[in-house]
This record gives sequence, C-alpha cells and structure tokens, in this order.
Amino acid sequence: MPPCFDFKTLADSLNDAGLSWKYYGVPYGTPGYIWSTFDVIKHIRMGPQWTTNVVDNSQFASDAAGGNLPAVSWITTDFDDSEHPDQPPCVGENSTVAFVNAVMQSPDWNSTVIFISWDDFGGFYDHVPPPQLDAWGLGPRVPLLIVSPFAKRGYVEHQRLEFSSVVRFIEEVYGLPFLTARDKGSADIWDAFDFVSNPQPPMVLAPRTCY
Repeated sequence: MPPCFDFKTLADSLNDAGLSWKYYGVPYGTPGYIWSTFDVIKHIRMGPQWTTNVVDNSQFASDAAGGNLPAVSWITTDFDDSEHPDQPPCVGENSTVAFVNAVMQSPDWNSTVIFISWDDFGGFYDHVPPPQLDAWGLGPRVPLLIVSPFAKRGYVEHQRLEFSSVVRFIEEVYGLPFLTARDKGSADIWDAFDFVSNPQPPMVLAPRTCY
C-alpha cells in the first residue's frame, strides 16, 4: 500500500532546525515492521531520508558506541521483542536493556534522556477512566519510564501525560515550534528532571535468563 499521510512530523521540525534524527526499526517483511512509523509519511517514505535516516535497529549499538547517535532517535523492535501476547516479557525486557546499556556505555550518556513506553495497556483493568480529550480520548493508561543522568531518582510523575508530552519535551529542549495544539497543550515533563545537580552515573544491567 502507498503511504497514506503527508503531514508535517517532528522529523521535519528537526530537519528545519538542522538537527539530526534516526528511526531505528526492523526490515520490511518482519512482523515488527508494522511499527515503522515513517513508512506511512509520503514525503519521507518516498524521499532520500528513507534510506539515510530510517535504519535497522541493529545499527543502534554501533552508533552509540561510536558517539554517533543523532539528536533524536526512535527505536522499535520486532514482534518477538515487543512483549505483546504471547511473547514472554523477559525477552522484551532484555531487548530494552540492551538498547539502554548501549547508551549508558556510550560517550553520549551525560547528554541523553531515554523515554521507554508501550503502545498498549495490556488489557488489564484500570480504575482511572480515560480522559475524553477528543472524539477518541486518550485510552487506558500505559507505562512510561524515564532513564537519564538527569532523571530524579525514584520520582513518580503524577501529571496526566500523553505521547504528545514526549513530543513537547523534544520541541522545548531544541526550541522547535509546536506541531499542533495537541502537543502545545499537553503537560510537560520538566518536573521529572534535575538539571542542576551533577549527572548520575550509568547503571548497566545484565540480561535476565528467560525460560
């Protein structure tokens, strides 16, 4: 199917500001390719950045080790590493840990913020009704983990965040214009960080044995 959207994206805002970006995903034909977001954005899918900026996620570790990570990275995995049923969560956890360890062991650790989130709530009961912000609402809550030398240790965020909050954070960090009223009106995440104290050292984790 041809790309079905052609609106401005955060990648375009980064391009306009002369900032680098990469989307680390999986190749066409693998189940996890369904999350290759820029495949549906016509001017990127049909443009030169499809071959330069949309790359296999196996490249992430070498980019990190060489200090060659872009200003903004997106990472998605194959289905086996996604923690979707009936995939074991341990396998997905090890995949995430490997990506985070790559950043922690890279020259870029002291200038990095990592957001780890899920696209589904897992089908479990949530006692908090989804806010009805528009015709679709936000949906049930999903986890969000912040990993950074500047993240407050043990901090629990109590604001109502959404995926647009991450977009807003990136826009504010780099002084980019807001894409829409949605990211402009979303809660920011600045209270979860301490940019005054010295950066925290990395905490490299060992993968778990999965059965």
